[in-house]
Amino acid sequence: MYGILGLYWTLGGAGFPFGYENDSAAGLSILAGMHAETAAPVIATLGLVGAVVALVMTWSRDRERSRLVYLAFALTVAVMLALVIPDYRVLQTAAETPIFLVGVPLGLLPGVSLHDGFSWPVVNQFICIGGGMVWIATAVVYWRRSRDACGNSSR
Repeated sequence: MYGILGLYWTLGGAGFPFGYENDSAAGLSILAGMHAETAAPVIATLGLVGAVVALVMTWSRDRERSRLVYLAFALTVAVMLALVIPDYRVLQTAAETPIFLVGVPLGLLPGVSLHDGFSWPVVNQFICIGGGMVWIATAVVYWRRSRDACGNSSR
């Protein structure tokens, strides 16, 4: 799905979540200097390659060296999505969520809307973290299956 979003952004679609032009609060983000023209094709390519690799990992029970390539790819993508892309705003938003969920509906935060706490760039970072967790799970399941180990206990 993220590969399709990258393709959408490559073709000029709105909502690219990285870089100063689309995120005025990206100051401490590692992706602050990104531009949709250059980064969106990379996102599309990596997303589509990731989909192919995930399908191969699903169907393959390879016990050779290519198994290590698939595992290295999955773990690299997982680390990038879950640890490198997110910035401080994910932690800040997680801490402020109870305040927003209680204060905004009850009118305790005048002039504040839910959008103020959950902007698209921050929601996108949560999606990236979720994608990283899915890649970790994919790598673990593939590693166990490729060793003919039990899916639950790894024996």
